[in-house]
Amino acid sequence: MDYNCVPILEGTRDDGIVISTYLPNRDVLKDIVSDLREVADDVSLRRLSVPTDRETSDVRSVNLSVLTEHEQHTLTVAIESGYYGSPRQISFDELASKLEVSKSSLSQRLSSAESKLLLDLLER
Repeated sequence: MDYNCVPILEGTRDDGIVISTYLPNRDVLKDIVSDLREVADDVSLRRLSVPTDRETSDVRSVNLSVLTEHEQHTLTVAIESGYYGSPRQISFDELASKLEVSKSSLSQRLSSAESKLLLDLLER
């Protein structure tokens, strides 16, 4: 079932996992809890808060299906390798070597993927 919200894994505890999300409405919360109870031993709501308009105005989802398989793989490796970290954990040249592609190919893939994601994100 699609709940129109993105779960964020906040961490783990001895007794389970902690997930947060922004819900479109309270009915969705009831549906999620009900569906989780069908597959989990225990489900508990630890905290429910109502964010201010300012906090929710910037919450958006990104449609990853706009990316090609190569672009998704390239971005995944770049993120996991720390390319987008501050400071960077891997250089552009090292990332190209790790992906076994030319620097030109890496540049094209990153530029195309970043452009597609930003356009999808900002045009809504």
